[in-house]
Amino acid sequence: MSTALLAACGGGAGGDGSANASGADQTAAAATSAETEMTLAAWGRSTGSGWTYCADEWGTCKFTGTRQVRYGNATKYVYRTLTTSTPCTNEVFGDPAPGEAKVCAYSATTSVDPATSTSGTTSGTTTGTTSGTTTGTTSGTTTGTTSGTTTGTTSGTTTGTTTGTTSGTTTTGTASGTTGTTATTWTNCASEWGTCTFTGTRQVRYGSGTSYFYKTATGSIECSNSVFGDPAVGQAKSCSYANTTTTTTGTTSGTTSGSTSSGTTSGTTSGSTSSGTTSGTTSGTTSGTTSGTPSGSTGTSAPTPYGQDASLYNLAFQDEFNGTALDTSKWNDHIWYDPATSTKDFGVSNGTLKIWPQADANGQYKERILTTQNKYSQTYGYFEVEAKLPIGDGAWPAIWLLNSDAPPGEPEIDIMEAYSGDKTGYWADGNQHPIRYGASWYQNGNGQAGATGTQAPYTGDLSTAFHKYGLKWEANQLTFYFDGKVVATANVSMNKKMYILLDMQYGSASGSVTANTPLGPTNSFEVNYVRSWTFK
Repeated sequence: MSTALLAACGGGAGGDGSANASGADQTAAAATSAETEMTLAAWGRSTGSGWTYCADEWGTCKFTGTRQVRYGNATKYVYRTLTTSTPCTNEVFGDPAPGEAKVCAYSATTSVDPATSTSGTTSGTTTGTTSGTTTGTTSGTTTGTTSGTTTGTTSGTTTGTTTGTTSGTTTTGTASGTTGTTATTWTNCASEWGTCTFTGTRQVRYGSGTSYFYKTATGSIECSNSVFGDPAVGQAKSCSYANTTTTTTGTTSGTTSGSTSSGTTSGTTSGSTSSGTTSGTTSGTTSGTTSGTPSGSTGTSAPTPYGQDASLYNLAFQDEFNGTALDTSKWNDHIWYDPATSTKDFGVSNGTLKIWPQADANGQYKERILTTQNKYSQTYGYFEVEAKLPIGDGAWPAIWLLNSDAPPGEPEIDIMEAYSGDKTGYWADGNQHPIRYGASWYQNGNGQAGATGTQAPYTGDLSTAFHKYGLKWEANQLTFYFDGKVVATANVSMNKKMYILLDMQYGSASGSVTANTPLGPTNSFEVNYVRSWTFK
């Protein structure tokens, strides 16, 4: 954290964000685009899994009858049920993969969106936590017929009475049938740019009216185009999560037994063969009601780095800020070189950590730095913080890593630093909203010899929604991510363990707090979570 950061970024008077776009960035973007085209071509024209390619983006998809049509790329699609043909465009479907090439494909048979109700026979294995009561009644009539022939031969003459009883047991078949009906209702959980919070793992839809994109998430998810894509361009959107109830009519089987007796025959039989047939019909109705509660449990899966290959990492540290106070087993409320202060300028509530501008008893604005020093540190891995930034003069929020056991310097990596008070138009817009941030590194500490540098990607307003700030720290390279996309890299070796810091400071390129700076919790550096993973 240094005023040198501004100069290193090309900030200050006359700074121009466009001048920072490097040829390497453009080359990387072109390579990514080419890779996307190859992946898309391989997927889009495949006829496997019941889908037939029909058009590239901006083309017209044609087919017979009414079909389900999907639009997107290899991992993100939106579905519509349409008749005969459709333009393959964002205007019709919304945009499931902003900035990426897309195609259309139609289904072999007419079907419905993945999240609508399904009626029929359902088989498969569901892993998850299900609560609710399953009630079903099965009734039916079972009819069976027992037939038998009794034949006997008598030689000689028999005078008397012969009485015989023929007994038979009729066993029913098994009457069985399984009907599964899944009905989905939705609970609204957030408006656009908000955070949708819920229990367990749920399907979440994002959109407006009849146009939605769907994702499965655990605990919470950001309600924004950057997470879902845009299903309803130019319209206000919201998120809701699924509440699914399932009613099952089960299978009942049983056995009905009965006996049929012949009459009695008497008389004299002489030198003859007597035969007869005894037949009878047994019928009955079996009915019953079965009720019960299906139950099962699934352990909540550990979160994985956004946009990364999860198989490469182990979760090592996380704080989701779901309590009502800072977890002091993980965090210190001040850095070692600052005295503790009693000024109420941070708190935990409604699932987020908030740090805000607030004057102390003397009218001064003191920095608030929360750290994991002596409680958690690591060397190498992936770090991710989801946060929304404050506005106004003076505000200088940051996410960084620091090592304090390697004098004379303190190796440092700044994952994010923003300056909403900047008046040059480089770091902030004319309303003092942050529009870019700095990603920096100091190999041997700020002001020490060794590799240093800063890159400052333009992002647009960072105060209106939560964004994911990420860092992949490898032995000889740093890679910085914004919402899963690479925005800066540095070929530098940094091998000292580091702890995590979150702070609100004042000054540097942001200047001083003024009467135009909103104070209090409504203008916070707001953090939804902090997570880090080590390499496997």
